[in-house]
Amino acid sequence: MSPIYKSGAFIQQCFSVHPLSMNVKLFTLPNIVGIVCQNCQLRHRVTIHTVSTFLGEAPASEEDASTGLSDCTTQHAEELRISGLNVVQDIMQLRCTQCKKGYHLTISLIESHQK
Repeated sequence: MSPIYKSGAFIQQCFSVHPLSMNVKLFTLPNIVGIVCQNCQLRHRVTIHTVSTFLGEAPASEEDASTGLSDCTTQHAEELRISGLNVVQDIMQLRCTQCKKGYHLTISLIESHQK
């Protein structure tokens, strides 16, 4: 098995170089997001601290945002994209093009490994 790197450098590199190749594959309640980069064959496991909705919606509770994100990943994960990433500030933003929802995630841990 390939080594697991506990650094945001790999996911930041993927997002900077080829953001459209990054696919959200899973969201496991309460706090795990799985992302696969099709270009460089890396898997990223992001442990999140909080999830909230953004962009034009009334603020939702974290439970409502988590439920919405879970629904998006189970019903139409191919439409869920990373729209922003800042590993220095521990922030990731996701946007669902089908249901027009945006999610703001605060990150507590990022792990990457080769597929």
